[in-house]
Amino acid sequence: MGERGIKLNDVYLDKGTICIRRNKIHKECIIPISDDVKEILENYIKIPMKLNPTSQYLFPSFRGGCYKSKWISNYGYNKIF
Repeated sequence: MGERGIKLNDVYLDKGTICIRRNKIHKECIIPISDDVKEILENYIKIPMKLNPTSQYLFPSFRGGCYKSKWISNYGYNKIF
């Protein structure tokens, strides 16, 4: 699930970290974030909260859950790059 499954309560802006709970090696990772990323996230978090206030994900799908990896590879990543 990795980054697509980050929940809002996994983002610790006060500490400047993000917790990745489910990754390829099945270990929890604490990732430090820069002040620039922290500022971007502070503003970004307001968007999903407006679009779907019941979703618990940082990158919510329109249905409120997280995106499936197939969707990201077919539509998200490939459209951006």
